[in-house]
Amino acid sequence: MIRLLATALVALLAPSIAIGDSETPSPLNSPAAFERPTSLAELMRVMANTPGVAAEFTETKHISLLEAPLVTTGTLYFMPPDRMARYTTHPSKSALIIDGDRLVFDDEAGGDRIDLAANTIARVFVDNFIVLFNGDLAELERRYDPTFTIDADQWSLALVPRAAVLAKMIDSITLRGDGGGMRSMVLREAGGDSTETRFDSLDTTRRFTDSELNRLLRRAEPTPP
Repeated sequence: MIRLLATALVALLAPSIAIGDSETPSPLNSPAAFERPTSLAELMRVMANTPGVAAEFTETKHISLLEAPLVTTGTLYFMPPDRMARYTTHPSKSALIIDGDRLVFDDEAGGDRIDLAANTIARVFVDNFIVLFNGDLAELERRYDPTFTIDADQWSLALVPRAAVLAKMIDSITLRGDGGGMRSMVLREAGGDSTETRFDSLDTTRRFTDSELNRLLRRAEPTPP
């Protein structure tokens, strides 16, 4: 569960990093909707003002014990400050929901529930990723060693976890984007395996209605809403 949680949370954080004027959002298909960040502080400022996120994803896992990579597709949702949902549709249906101190995972084989308030390790994982969503630069730098770079129209943010619990499993997280926002994320595990996630149909100005929140967060079901 911890390995799944780490991968899912990293995938959930990446769509929230899209560059634009959050006070006056432009249509997502407009070139003016996004501008390249010029600093890590600017990137975090935009993240702090994101009202909500919805995105389709394709995740490719490279595992040393397998000859071929594992490819998963689905939809991600983020509702600030601490609610997330990840629904997969291929190769099988599953759902992972985080709602405050509640974590629920369900797939076609069954389900699992974790009380984050009572599970120290799971709580550390969640807290370390949630800080990214909330745009707190000081807390980000306390928990991670960040490296932000710009190359022509491309930008990159590499994160190395400082917390021992996270560092035992995750070597680094690298997020990449351009003037159109987040394009990909690579998670490298301490053991050498890696996961690359690419994003499509990204909506970083999503405002969820009460009925949508109820449907997405009420319980985990292996069927996307």
